Amino acid sequence: MIKGGGGKTSDTKATTTGINRGEAAFNSGIELRRIQLGRKQFIQNTIANNNYPDEKTAKYEADKAHRKIEREAEKLLVSTLKNPPQHSIYTPLAVDFDRQASLTHSYGLQKNTLPTLYHVLKGEVSIHEAIVQTPQGFILPGGASLSYLANTGMDYLAVVRSFRPIIDQIKRFFFPIVIDTSASENDIANDIALAVADGVIIPTNAEEFDKEGVVDALGKINRIRDLNPNLEVLGVLLNRFGETDIVNQDVLADIKDDVAKHGTTVFDTYIRECTTVRKAHRVRQSIFDYDEEGATATADYLTFIKELLDKNERLRCPKLKN
Repeated sequence: MIKGGGGKTSDTKATTTGINRGEAAFNSGIELRRIQLGRKQFIQNTIANNNYPDEKTAKYEADKAHRKIEREAEKLLVSTLKNPPQHSIYTPLAVDFDRQASLTHSYGLQKNTLPTLYHVLKGEVSIHEAIVQTPQGFILPGGASLSYLANTGMDYLAVVRSFRPIIDQIKRFFFPIVIDTSASENDIANDIALAVADGVIIPTNAEEFDKEGVVDALGKINRIRDLNPNLEVLGVLLNRFGETDIVNQDVLADIKDDVAKHGTTVFDTYIRECTTVRKAHRVRQSIFDYDEEGATATADYLTFIKELLDKNERLRCPKLKN
């Protein structure tokens, strides 16, 4: 994930922790999301198909009927999340390329107390020694030491080219490997991440100033293709999106036009504003473990992951592990 406006760490964590939840969870999330977004049409149809005595009663009864269906879908989703598949074809690995180490912290690890990606790049520890298994999954920690990449005299191209073989060492153990990049566009760590990546997702908010970040991110990706010609833009993911917000809708139209010029698209799924995401971060849990009420963002992330897997053959058919 490369920053295009906002939400990259939340998106990285949700993708990494949610990708092995299984088809049943994806389908439950999609169904709940469909019910949530179809509320207005459901109420209109219910009123039209029933003979209510007055308008107030009609709206009340239609809304109550919709809420009942929504509660049932929420319960099914929560139940599915609590019973994920015992054996998944996926073993995701989160890689924290950010010196702020927010992703590392969100996995329940103390910042700057463990070997990090920097120590791997320096050759001080192997990548196998640096990877940590947590209750939320596997992570290669980041930390403040990554800030030294730019000023330790390390040969830039040598570091970029050396990281691909390091990643290749663990590919048969982890799939997919999801990288959270730095918030700073000019961070050397971002160049290294993009130089080894197969695909990149650009998260952003649908706000006026954030759309400029998307264009900047696409420009950086085009420049890094000299080092990694196979790098593919998987799409732009919208965060904190309001389907009835006029500004969001206008900015979305602009973003679609901008990214089309670069040969890419915006994901059909967007992530709605939801306090559950921030609450889960606060207690350092994944949204899927924390959510006990079928929150909007949970359904959105499951729908997004399903869309991501369906649209990308390489993600849908991982290599068999030896």
